[in-house]
Amino acid sequence: MKYYKARARYGRLRHVVEPEAQAAVSGTDPAEDVSALPEWAQARLSALQEKAAAGEAAVTTLQGQVTALTAEKEQLEGTVATSAQQLQAETLGRTRDRLALERGIPLEVAALVNGDDEAALTAAFDAVAALRTPADSTDDKSPLVPNAAQQGLPAVDERQAAADAFFSTIDN
Repeated sequence: MKYYKARARYGRLRHVVEPEAQAAVSGTDPAEDVSALPEWAQARLSALQEKAAAGEAAVTTLQGQVTALTAEKEQLEGTVATSAQQLQAETLGRTRDRLALERGIPLEVAALVNGDDEAALTAAFDAVAALRTPADSTDDKSPLVPNAAQQGLPAVDERQAAADAFFSTIDN
């Protein structure tokens, strides 16, 4: 009986080892040789291989979509960043104009005032408004008299005008 059990074990081991030995002699991989399997196992294996191939194709398709969507996301992030900068610049410009108009400062002068936010612009416009009003004036609304050249009038030499007025009275 012991001999029979040992023989049975050896027989089972021989069948486990035999396909590898046979593969070494024939040059085929026993894992790829499905002809030894029953038909139901071959059909099941074939169905699983088809399903795996379909899954690999789906993974490849999804990887392509992920790459395309990642590129689109980066492009949209760039567009959003550009739009945010443009919005900030436009908002700052409108704030600059509003603060200038509130203080009676011409928009041409307002364009020269710099600031990164409303607080900085407010301080700058307050300083410009203080320059427009004489320090000894009690009326905050009385601006300094601008120079004729700043008003766009032709430059007139006051000495020449005084000389012309003096000599025109002598000739008469």
